[in-house]
Amino acid sequence: MTTNKDMQFANWLTAWRLPTQFQRYGLILAFCSLVLMIIAKYQFPEERSIRIILKYALIVFLFLASLAQEQHEDERSVALRMRSYQVAFLMTICYAILMPFVEVAVDTVFFNDPGFKEIGVASILGFMLMIQMGYYSLFKRLG
Repeated sequence: MTTNKDMQFANWLTAWRLPTQFQRYGLILAFCSLVLMIIAKYQFPEERSIRIILKYALIVFLFLASLAQEQHEDERSVALRMRSYQVAFLMTICYAILMPFVEVAVDTVFFNDPGFKEIGVASILGFMLMIQMGYYSLFKRLG
């Protein structure tokens, strides 16, 4: 049973946004993290800690960009944002369920090395944030 306090917290949580400039800075820093991840993979192939730190930095910057408000935030943009979070959540669940089976099939066909591998939390969160931002952008353009 939900209480009035629970509803107030849920309303505050869905209405809370970071200032607009966080979107720009978050995306720029996420892109920089991605570029540095690619560079680190080839420059320091044995050094995993750098790539892990950059991967989580990418997630944090995408999250900041996702939480930033629009310049003209209204009820429509809030509804589209919530809808994009809903789509991202559902697609991430499907991704987390299906991806191990897809990886087993690909490994069996191409590498003759079947076996389940665990999907990392960073991969799931990164996927969810990119899907949310992509669908939010799509929903804004489609109206």
